[in-house]
Amino acid sequence: MIQKEFKKFMIYCFFGGIAALVYLGLLYVFTSIFNIYYILSVILSQPFAILTNFFLNKYYNFRIHTQKTHIQLIKFTTVVIGGIGINVILLYIFVEFFGIFYMLGAFIATFIVAVYSYLFHKNFSFKNR
Repeated sequence: MIQKEFKKFMIYCFFGGIAALVYLGLLYVFTSIFNIYYILSVILSQPFAILTNFFLNKYYNFRIHTQKTHIQLIKFTTVVIGGIGINVILLYIFVEFFGIFYMLGAFIATFIVAVYSYLFHKNFSFKNR
């Protein structure tokens, strides 16, 4: 049971890593190339990462098909919005109070939010009812 759960978490982290690359890549492009304020760049980058993460986890990790996709996506997005809030707050704290480079701050915040997200997605978004 523990090995199976650990494997599922590792797959979740792998897919989250793919979504994080999408997020961080777009964050960099929006902030460094288009000169958009980094907090706004976070918000603009998230929808792309959300959809990447949702479909990878729905079809390849949790494999819960008993709920309609749009219901799962609403639940998933609800959890993600909480994660975005946590991410933005942490990023702001890291950059403004600790003077951490925004990309490093975004990486650290994303890792912290990954644990929160996994637990809520497992027990809410993709819970087999």
